[in-house]
Amino acid sequence: MIWKQPADKLVGQNLSSLLDNKSQTVLKDLLSRISRQNSFIQHEYRDMDASGEISWRRLRLRGKFDGNELRYIQAVASDITNEMNWKRVVEEQRHTFKQQLQAQTSQLIEVNDRLLMEIKERQEIEKDYRDLFDNANDIIYIRDLQGKVISVNRAGQRYWNRTIDEVQKMNIKDVLPSEYLSVVEEKTALLLSGQTVKPYEVEIIKDGAAAPVEISPRLIYKRGRPYAVQVIVRDITERKEKERAILESRQKLSDIIGFLPDPTFAIDK
Repeated sequence: MIWKQPADKLVGQNLSSLLDNKSQTVLKDLLSRISRQNSFIQHEYRDMDASGEISWRRLRLRGKFDGNELRYIQAVASDITNEMNWKRVVEEQRHTFKQQLQAQTSQLIEVNDRLLMEIKERQEIEKDYRDLFDNANDIIYIRDLQGKVISVNRAGQRYWNRTIDEVQKMNIKDVLPSEYLSVVEEKTALLLSGQTVKPYEVEIIKDGAAAPVEISPRLIYKRGRPYAVQVIVRDITERKEKERAILESRQKLSDIIGFLPDPTFAIDK
């Protein structure tokens, strides 16, 4: 029972007596808009009984005419409490979801801004590193774990008198005398095992001849795994020549002392 009264009690009552004041005003407006189009007009309203329980009603009206004369009004009343409660639940969930979405969107925007800033900072660091890499006096090249050259700085290009494209087609086997290949492979294995490798000396081929160099290698990681070796190469030809000159001088001095007839010795202060 929509109005919680038996049918025999409702018969004879004025419809407006079953409505609250606001709905009575709406009813008057609905009655004024009844036409001969034989279509329903409707009004939804909230009702509260004496105990304070709230329910929702839908009132649909249409007129029955005899020619131009309105004979009576057909009214259909429905209890839509469950429907309205469900709409309310859906609206509350929609509102909650909207708030959560706004909060998550705000967090995503914040994370995105932070990532963009980190990317910008990383790009600046990479640019600074690239400037240092390209403008270093020492030769710096990067090779993969199989020995193929990936990148080389300008000093390396000048040293081998090759373009960057030509250098990137090189393998370390192309510039290392065969007797040093095993040394480099051994040092690379030490790096891959997690050990630190101190600078060591080898020879590399330049203009068809072997030249002494000092090599400082380190691993480069990608996604936590080693994928390449960065190598700093310092030409030590001048240093080796000075060392050789010193040794030759010492040897000459030793030879001279050896030919002297009288005993000769040096006293430390």
